[in-house]
Amino acid sequence: MTDTESKSEEWIEKAGEEWPNEEMPHLYANSLRLMTTVWDIQICFGQVLRKGGEYATKWAVNVVQSPAHAKALHRILGAQIEAYEERYGKLPDALSSMTREETEVVPGPASKV
Repeated sequence: MTDTESKSEEWIEKAGEEWPNEEMPHLYANSLRLMTTVWDIQICFGQVLRKGGEYATKWAVNVVQSPAHAKALHRILGAQIEAYEERYGKLPDALSSMTREETEVVPGPASKV
């Protein structure tokens, strides 16, 4: 067995590990920013925290993916949300309470939700 084949088999074994696992970072997000380019879509996840009387977002992770992968994620999330709502009832539309500027899709610089 070549070194490349050995590494490939090792990777396949790791790919079959349970997930999520204790090595993966876990975070809570109640805010996100989106940025799109011709080549990718970036989603930055964060948590809105209150410090004194002020609110600020602590950004935690930035996920970059191809538009095709983002579209697949959109379809999968949509199906999961539909199943959730069938079981537990309709979720409120969080975007309905936001201003037009907060939800406007702007190519390039980030859009915040």
